[in-house]
Amino acid sequence: MKKISVIITAAVMAAALFSCSMAEDDDKVSGTGSVAEVSTESVTESSEAPSEISISTEDESIPSFRLPFKAEDFDGIIDGLSVAVGGSDIIQKGTVDGMNYSITFQLGKWHRYTSNDQIVTLSKLFWQCYPKMYKRFGFVKGSPTDVSIAVEDDDYAISWTSGTHIHLNDRWLGENKTDFDCITHELVHVIQNGWDEAYLEYGAYIERFADYCRFLYAMDNGYYNDACWDLWTPEENNRETSVRFMVWLDYFYSTPDNDLMKKFFTVCSEYKYPAAEWDAAWTEILSGSELEGHDIDDIWQMYTSSDFAKLKSEVRNEGEVSELLNAYDIRGKLTD
Repeated sequence: MKKISVIITAAVMAAALFSCSMAEDDDKVSGTGSVAEVSTESVTESSEAPSEISISTEDESIPSFRLPFKAEDFDGIIDGLSVAVGGSDIIQKGTVDGMNYSITFQLGKWHRYTSNDQIVTLSKLFWQCYPKMYKRFGFVKGSPTDVSIAVEDDDYAISWTSGTHIHLNDRWLGENKTDFDCITHELVHVIQNGWDEAYLEYGAYIERFADYCRFLYAMDNGYYNDACWDLWTPEENNRETSVRFMVWLDYFYSTPDNDLMKKFFTVCSEYKYPAAEWDAAWTEILSGSELEGHDIDDIWQMYTSSDFAKLKSEVRNEGEVSELLNAYDIRGKLTD
């Protein structure tokens, strides 16, 4: 519903009153077609020079409140972070490892199912995770460094990404209090910057790679992620659907000088190999590694026969370490 307040100059008021005197009802004029209802309560006089009619609207579908945030709410996330709070946006700009990044939280349709503290945590997640992922993969495609996250009470399940714009259902974190790393997944889609399924062995690689990064770069070393999200599901029984296979391939066979997952990202980004030619793509990805010369299906069998494929990755409580991570310091390898 919209409420409209109309301010009319003295000259316009006189014309309106004259029109009223010609109507059947001496007090007011009303109708259902082009005749509008005129009320003297909505008419005011102005001593200023005549001006155009001023219309203000209030849309009840959009929350009418000032954002309950101050710049200092985000202190300590990174050194030198610039924060501006205005209108329905929180705009943050900062530099990490010599690269300039920005994140804009768009809260015009935020109904506070996501709490203030959770939005601060999402800010921390961006500045902790996005620069790390960008440093490894973002330079391949010149991926965007300016990102927006709209927290909105809208009609979709969890979150989705279009270009540099991430959309998060306001109710999701209201009901799933610690699933912050769903945004880590979406940030990967920004870095992918438009992979084309026609040039992927499987179109599912788009989502599987995002999940691979979600696990590897999860905020606070997986403190929240590992208690609410599992690396393995029963459907992951082939290369098309397996996230863990990517983690295994990376952990055991990538080196600083021959980063297999960076090569995988590059092949997916360059649109070099149509889906039917991915045998050649795998040859390029595996070149120079211990797996060079092996057929990718044979490599899959090596993976499925390993304990890595079977160890539990989920934990019951936040901060606990899974069987998989107790056996293999997967995230620690990133800092080696």
